[in-house]
Amino acid sequence: LVGFNAQTGHATVIGIPRDSYVNIPGFGRDKINASMVYGGPQLTAKAVAGMMGIAPDYVFTTSFWGFSRMVWTMGGVRVWSRHSFSEKLAKIRRGWNQVNGVEALVFVRQRKQLPGGDFDRSYNQGRFLIDGLRQARSVAQDTGGLEHILYTFTKQTDIDVGPIELYRLARSVLKIEPAKVKQCVINGHTGYAGGASVVYPNLSQAHSI
Repeated sequence: LVGFNAQTGHATVIGIPRDSYVNIPGFGRDKINASMVYGGPQLTAKAVAGMMGIAPDYVFTTSFWGFSRMVWTMGGVRVWSRHSFSEKLAKIRRGWNQVNGVEALVFVRQRKQLPGGDFDRSYNQGRFLIDGLRQARSVAQDTGGLEHILYTFTKQTDIDVGPIELYRLARSVLKIEPAKVKQCVINGHTGYAGGASVVYPNLSQAHSI
C-alpha cells in the first residue's frame, strides 16, 4: 500500500504480508491474497481497507511476466538487499544488486531463504518500489523516457484509469524523492488456520500507521 503527498514529495510504502489472515468482505476470514481470487482488485481493495482503515484510490495488478517486462523497460533496477540468497535464476548478495526482470522477480518473491519469511519478503517488495522509483526518475529524464515507461506500464498492468489521468499520476509520482520515502511492514505472528500457515497481523499497528 503506497501513499504519497505530491506537494511535499514525501511518500510511505506499507508492506502487507501475503499470508495475512484477515476478514474478506462477504467471504469470512482468509489470507488476504484470497480476496483476489474471490472478487478481483475491487474486493482486494475492500480487504485492504478493512485491515488498514485506508481505502485505496487506485489498484494496479500485473503478472509475473508483466512485472519482469516493466523492469526490463527501465534497463533493470539497482536494488538494496538486507540478506543474501540464491536460486537457479538469480544470486542476490547483501548490499546493492543490479537486477534484470527475472532477477527482480526472484528478489520480490523469495521468502523461504529469508530469516523473517513473509515479513522480509514484504520488506523487499517495498524496497524494490523505492529503488524502482529511483530508476524510473532517471529514465524519465531522457527524451520520451516517461512515455516509454507508461506505454509498457499500460500494456503490462490491469488498470481502469484513463490515459490523461494516468499521465498526471505518473508525473506526480516521479516528483517523489526516494530519500523521502518511508517504509514499514505490518508485523504480527505466524500460526495456523485450518491447517494452512498464516500470519496474524497486528491490526492495531496497521490502523495506527
